[in-house]
Amino acid sequence: MNEESAGSYLLIWKISEVLFSNGIGVVEKSKSNQLKVGDIVSDFNWPWQTKCILDGSSLKKLDPSLVDGHVSHYLGLLGSTGLTALIGIREQGHVTPGANQTMVVSGAAGGVGSLAGQIGHLLGCSRVIGICGTNEKCAFLTSELGFDEALNYKMPGLTYKLKACCPNGVDIYFDNVGGDISDIVISQVPRHMHVLFTNK
Repeated sequence: MNEESAGSYLLIWKISEVLFSNGIGVVEKSKSNQLKVGDIVSDFNWPWQTKCILDGSSLKKLDPSLVDGHVSHYLGLLGSTGLTALIGIREQGHVTPGANQTMVVSGAAGGVGSLAGQIGHLLGCSRVIGICGTNEKCAFLTSELGFDEALNYKMPGLTYKLKACCPNGVDIYFDNVGGDISDIVISQVPRHMHVLFTNK
């Protein structure tokens, strides 16, 4: 929404103009040799409207059979949300299997954060700690998504609870929120460890 935070792959939102974001649609008419009526397509800069005319060269054809017909997965796990988590951890997290690393994820119950924690475990982190805003979300992270611990930042004592969960410090911090929560986590990250900022 801010000019200084827009990436090269996203359009800046402007007052009184149609908003754009990652989107999916069905081709109703086509002049493209690559796309036909009925194809399901996606684009990073999809206008928020029910019908639109788009340049076919910017569209990516999707295969619904790869997601058992649940094409919305291309907006989440298989879209920019999943890529943010995967690339962030693989390229910047420096997870080393067998190194007994502890990763902390803020905004852990959100789309990116929930995937980041699971990916961290799959790539070799020995402990993954999530930070979120309700006890229900904490329970979901630990019972359904495999996080080892989850902390509610709205409850008192986050600093002390985090130290108890991470007695050897934090090796990797996947930051989705910034602010006071990040200050608390970063204070427990040694200088040679890795901090990933995803929503700056």
